[in-house]
This record gives sequence, structure tokens and C-alpha cells, in this order.
Amino acid sequence: MKIATVSHSQRQIILGTILGDGHLLIPKRRPSRGLPKVDLPRNARFTTSSCEKDKDYVLWKYHELESTGLFRPPKPKRRNTGRIQWILESRRSPLFTGLHKLFYPEGKKRLPIEVLNELDDLGLAVWYMDDGNLSNRTHHCLSYGRDLQHHSVTVRLSTQCFSTEGSQLIRDWLRDRFGIKARGTDLITISRREEVNKFLSIVSPHVIACMSRKKEVIQLR
Repeated sequence: MKIATVSHSQRQIILGTILGDGHLLIPKRRPSRGLPKVDLPRNARFTTSSCEKDKDYVLWKYHELESTGLFRPPKPKRRNTGRIQWILESRRSPLFTGLHKLFYPEGKKRLPIEVLNELDDLGLAVWYMDDGNLSNRTHHCLSYGRDLQHHSVTVRLSTQCFSTEGSQLIRDWLRDRFGIKARGTDLITISRREEVNKFLSIVSPHVIACMSRKKEVIQLR
């Protein structure tokens, strides 16, 4: 099977999604009746999902990736909880098989340093839209009878699916590639005001309208 051609931006969206909410699966081939069960090689496929309120985000991904010919139109699926999830799936392709070998060399998802090194601003923004959040908080304190307010902004990136070593790789990569200092393991956290502003200046041009909550910052005093 011929490997599909994807543009640079399409590959960034794919990589950013796999680092975030995306998964790569290799379906097992069902053996013919009467034959012994063997694991025959099959190509991997890509899948990701978002909640109902982020339906437009899934549709944006499909629009951006549609020209590859690899992706099926997104569809809603009702979970056992009653909530709707919007699913974006691909057809099986050698492209995803190659990525599966990078991300799942031993069956468990890992963080390939070669993927981090390939990631650019768009890929980081997609990863952030998938698995990141922006927290705006206003703190109140009384001083000499006056109510003083202090605004703080924190960026977090969920990385529970990666090992402690993977989280360290991410922190080192953010520092070396973008000059951003971060901390944490399961949650990569950027909390210093100048670091948050630097991060948002990188990803905000790529954060789409329906995800604007991840780039809108209360004006700090």
C-alpha cells in the first residue's frame, strides 16, 4: 500500500494530536475459520475524540486533514454516561504504522524524542488544545481594611500517559526549544508570568476560535 502524502502542517496536526488525545491502533486480523490464530501484520489507524462542546475542534481537524484521503468524516457517539463524544478516525495506513512503531515500540505509549524535535509551533498548539488548559484566578486579601486583588495565570499540559522520564523530556524540550521554564510530571505546569506570556505568544496564533478559552487572559495588574 502506498504511504499517503501529508503536508508539513497536516503532519504537525497529526503529531500534536497523538501527543494529546489521539491514539494509534493496530486491529487484530480475525483468522479464517478452521485456521490457527496468528497475529498477521496489519496497518495502524488513528483515532481521537472530543466532547460535544468541542465538536467544532474535531471538525476543524477533519477539514485540515481531509485532503490526505485518510480520514472519515467525524461522527457523534453516545457513551454509557449519556454524554456525546465526537470521533475522528482514519483508515489504516502505513503512515500510522510507522508512527505506531515510534509511539508504541513495546505496546505502551511513550514519548519519542525524535517527535518532540520535529514539533513546531503548530504541533505544540494542537497538543495544547488537546491536553492543555489555561487557569485564570483572582486572589483577594485584606490589607489595612482594603480589598486587594491579585490575578494569576497558569498553563497546564496533561502528560499522565507518559513516564516520569517523558515528562522530564518535555520540560527540557520546552526550555531548550522555546526558552520556557516548566515544572511537574503528570501535569506540566507553567506559572511564572513571563513564561506564561511566552508560551501563549507561541501557541495563540494557532489556537482556533472555539478554543479561545485557552488563550484569553485576564489583564494582569
